[in-house]
Amino acid sequence: MYESRTSLGHFMESQFGIEVPHYEGMGGRVFKFEDHFLQAHIDDVLESITAIARYLAGGPGQSSASDHWVNTVRQVFAEEHMAYRIDDEGVVHPLVDQAFEAARVSVIGALGGETFNAARAHFENAIAALEEDPPDTRGAVRECFDAAENLFKLLTGTGQDLTQSNVTATLKPIADRLHGGLAKATQSHAGRMLSSFADWANAGHPYRHAQGDTEIQAPTVALAVLYLSTGAGFIRWLAHMLTMARL
Repeated sequence: MYESRTSLGHFMESQFGIEVPHYEGMGGRVFKFEDHFLQAHIDDVLESITAIARYLAGGPGQSSASDHWVNTVRQVFAEEHMAYRIDDEGVVHPLVDQAFEAARVSVIGALGGETFNAARAHFENAIAALEEDPPDTRGAVRECFDAAENLFKLLTGTGQDLTQSNVTATLKPIADRLHGGLAKATQSHAGRMLSSFADWANAGHPYRHAQGDTEIQAPTVALAVLYLSTGAGFIRWLAHMLTMARL
């Protein structure tokens, strides 16, 4: 145990530049991790969590030890209602809120498989942009739009851009066919949701090709979160319809 703590302390300092409080003992340097986590700046605490995950991943037991650490941290974050999440690699990210996190996890899960690789990458990029400091809200909206557009093109098979008019002209007949065997009320509901999707796509268009365009003001964080939260539901629906269409 002593040797592991010493090795970890040196690893954190050499690989991450994190200085853990310590003193020189009879057998060498003794690192005081408890003091570090109680006294360090929050940025260093979060970086330390990642450092420990990386250290465990490269030691005895490797992935299982690292996975246990990540799952423990994840549980603590949830139980203490902390505004952070930890990914499977041990990297800590800011958390918008629990509802947004649930939507993120749900979309990533729905976009499993090679068919959805591009859409999943765009959506993950959207989340990453929102987690930047400061948040890249313009990039977040654009990447979320691109995720939906990729699925739209796969579903319609036309190569058309995702526009309000193309949703109505091209996607609506497909959605009507896929929901045609359901109750009338459900068909009507699907039609109204499709209209909402068209409006959502239209709302994202100012940022669709706005990369580097300083004249288009970036959306506020609140509006970007709203756009991604709403888009998450539509992306899940598009993925579901694509799966239905290929059965």
